[in-house]
Amino acid sequence: MSFEIYQVGNTIVLFLGVMGNEGLMIHKGADLWEYHPPVSLVWDSFHQQVYRNFKAEALSVEEMERSGVRMPDLAACDVPAHGRSWADNFNAEAPFSAVPRGVLPELRRHAGEEMEVFLVLMEDRYETSFGDGRFLYPTAAFWTRNAAECHMRQLVQNETDPAKREWYQYSLKQVRLLPDDSTGAVKAMLDINPYEHYTIEDVLRLLAARAAG
Repeated sequence: MSFEIYQVGNTIVLFLGVMGNEGLMIHKGADLWEYHPPVSLVWDSFHQQVYRNFKAEALSVEEMERSGVRMPDLAACDVPAHGRSWADNFNAEAPFSAVPRGVLPELRRHAGEEMEVFLVLMEDRYETSFGDGRFLYPTAAFWTRNAAECHMRQLVQNETDPAKREWYQYSLKQVRLLPDDSTGAVKAMLDINPYEHYTIEDVLRLLAARAAG
């Protein structure tokens, strides 16, 4: 198996395959290595630091072992046989018991129907360029597209911090919810893309915050 070794800050990481397409191993001390599958959250964070933002130093096996860290047994590494998608990292179902009270009545009124809600995602482009990678996080959620678009315009218009005006970028994301009385749960079609980080819990929490406000 091919591999590449990097020093990322104080951490030694070993990418398996071509640019880590078979996973990542992190040195945890002594002879202990921790495996993370490709496209997992931990894998993505280190992958971006190494291959996107170049915040790492390449090491040879000899250089690593001179520092006291021994090469792991790659033959014993349990590489998954099946691929993983980015969306697998994010929960997309919640029981009604976990839905905030301000949101549950609306969901139950539409039980069995597909509902559209709209997330406002924020990217700090400074961190994307100079930090540890690209990350888009939800900052607000709305029941209608118009309300979400108005909110984004207001965020830009009302921002007084020059740094935030320059670097913060907002985008709109449509998410579909399907509440089901027969199962007592709500599912989400998150349609989540690389670099986006949100779960159904985030969607429901932000909808509740908007209702409370």
